[in-house]
Amino acid sequence: MRLRLLLTLACALAAASASAQWQQNGATIPDEAWRKADGDFGAMLLLTNQPQEFVAEWARGQSQPEGPRLRTTAAASRGDLVAAIILFTHCQAADTGMCRSYVDFKVLRPDGSTYATHRDVMLWNGPPPHGDSVQIGNARLDFQVEKDDPFGIYEIHADVVDQVAQRKVSLVQALAVSEQPAAK
Repeated sequence: MRLRLLLTLACALAAASASAQWQQNGATIPDEAWRKADGDFGAMLLLTNQPQEFVAEWARGQSQPEGPRLRTTAAASRGDLVAAIILFTHCQAADTGMCRSYVDFKVLRPDGSTYATHRDVMLWNGPPPHGDSVQIGNARLDFQVEKDDPFGIYEIHADVVDQVAQRKVSLVQALAVSEQPAAK
């Protein structure tokens, strides 16, 4: 699997928001492996095989009453490009008015061995999202499933840290790699 760390610093996304995923009908919903909160700070780990479209829909969906319609995936085949994207909410601002959030990425092969790690990747160094808004992070892990990569379930891990508030969430998503092409 060829991995590439991509930092997306698009100014148009800097103030993007969507309704928070951690509440439903005013009630807090339980954590899941891919979406967790530590106090007010929360993050989501999403996988997509269409990263450019995902980011474009995020930006476009901010002006829509129903928000963005994000296409995610849990499957890939050899040759596919997959991106791990972090959405977050309620980072705490330092005295400077800026949040400082980082993410550590780790990819595990189907046998549980470590394929790759990327540590201390800047997720967000900017003002906190307004209110309960959800923000797309500036860090994205892109990876291509190579021709000789084993079939099976890969795990993508992301430890997301709000350094100012000293809060952390550990997220994981599974990606099934098989011979069958993933639906787009």
